Amino acid sequence: MATQLPNSTDFTTFYWRFRSELNSSVNIVTYMQTYVDTVVSEVYEDRVEISKETFSLTLKKLRKTDSGIYTAEASGLKVTDITRYNLTVLGPKMFPLQEKEDIEHYLTTFERIAHACRWPYEDWTLHLIPLMSGKA
Repeated sequence: MATQLPNSTDFTTFYWRFRSELNSSVNIVTYMQTYVDTVVSEVYEDRVEISKETFSLTLKKLRKTDSGIYTAEASGLKVTDITRYNLTVLGPKMFPLQEKEDIEHYLTTFERIAHACRWPYEDWTLHLIPLMSGKA
């Protein structure tokens, strides 16, 4: 997520904030110019990279719960919204079963994805049927 920073004398603190679809808010990264220090939230510690030059944010190991609004803000004499992103994380995509593919392995993979996506068991067939083709 890219940013365009104001003049470095215009701000003392820079934030990347996340607001989830449930409206909970977290400061992902806080940069304090006075201390030339960047603080990353424990929740994102191993899942985020921040550019020290541009303050652009890179999220890693995305989860569906990472869907929401990401805002870059700079504060000094006033708070300035730098940029805002609305991120939607989609679940893993399964490709249709191929004729020579091992059906047991395919179904095991499907089950893992279904559990990871927290699909209700009764909905599994709705996700699986479009992936199946050929003779029964």
